[in-house]
Amino acid sequence: MPTGSKRRSKSAPTWRALLVSCLIGAFGGGGVIWKFVDTRLNTRKLELENAVRTTELRKQENDIYDRIIELSNEYSIKRDAYLTSVAGNEKSTLQNKMRELKLRLDTAKDDFTAIESKLSLLEGRTRRKIELEFIVPAAPQNFGVSVH
Repeated sequence: MPTGSKRRSKSAPTWRALLVSCLIGAFGGGGVIWKFVDTRLNTRKLELENAVRTTELRKQENDIYDRIIELSNEYSIKRDAYLTSVAGNEKSTLQNKMRELKLRLDTAKDDFTAIESKLSLLEGRTRRKIELEFIVPAAPQNFGVSVH
């Protein structure tokens, strides 16, 4: 073999191997890729948590809505019984029950409004105004026809 020849030994790294090693170390070892992957996973986890929370709030909202309808129906029945009752003791009992139902109804409406506000924040929209009055008007009394 000539003495002036530039021959590399097999154990010496080439510049390509050195470049690949630096790139692997910079991206893989320094955490750039891992931080990116971790950020993406955390973003997806947050989206899933928001979806679960939204679903839970919608279920609570529907349960409260059903309770408002039930309380409204019960209130209407007690009011009609109050209007047709003649006994003083029965009237006061019905009036107390109506007050209790009205208080429970107002509390349920406040709960519904609060949940709707939370839900609108999670969904990134404005709060909807949902009508919550389901009390049926009382039947007319002392109804008569007059002919002139």
